[in-house]
Amino acid sequence: MYAEHLGIANVCVSSSEHPSLTTSLPLDRKSASIDPPELAYQKLPKRVVDYAIVLRSSQPIQKAWETLQTVRNAGIKSWNHTTNNGVRSIPIASNIETKTPGKSWTDGKAQIAIWTAALFKRLALLQQPGRGPLDIPAMPAGIAQGHDWHSSKKRTTTIWQKIDIGNARNCFDAYKLIAVLHLVMEWAVNVWRPWFHDLIAWMVEE
Repeated sequence: MYAEHLGIANVCVSSSEHPSLTTSLPLDRKSASIDPPELAYQKLPKRVVDYAIVLRSSQPIQKAWETLQTVRNAGIKSWNHTTNNGVRSIPIASNIETKTPGKSWTDGKAQIAIWTAALFKRLALLQQPGRGPLDIPAMPAGIAQGHDWHSSKKRTTTIWQKIDIGNARNCFDAYKLIAVLHLVMEWAVNVWRPWFHDLIAWMVEE
């Protein structure tokens, strides 16, 4: 994990228009994993991505958390497909994987696909019993290869191909990259947040 990736993530959060609603968190590969394991469609040696853009807690999320059932076989609660303490109580809205310059984008694509697909399976388990198939908004995801950053979108089991969104080689491209990450955070607030609130509304209905 590059220090520059963390630096860009921190700048993005600190300059966001919604710092009280969403943020970016690094995920600990040593303690975070897909849990329960059966949420993963396929097993890879490393299935944990490096960063997640998450929703900060809100009153609906806090109230629903009180009635949320524990994850089977784990004995603890989690909104997500991992029981890592850092992100159990804050819903993941997007994922970012980082790779060294020599690593293939295809490798990162498979990794982020397995991770995000497991999240989608977990979200399906959160919906009100008896409802039809869950309609999940297309989720933006990012893969950073050294200085270069790419974006893709995940919907059901399909990843749309990568889009170059900037790099950290110069100030102009770095500002472009931060602007795109700001758009992802805007999406998290304006699309994912109300969608997630609607998903869990049944848990707090009287």
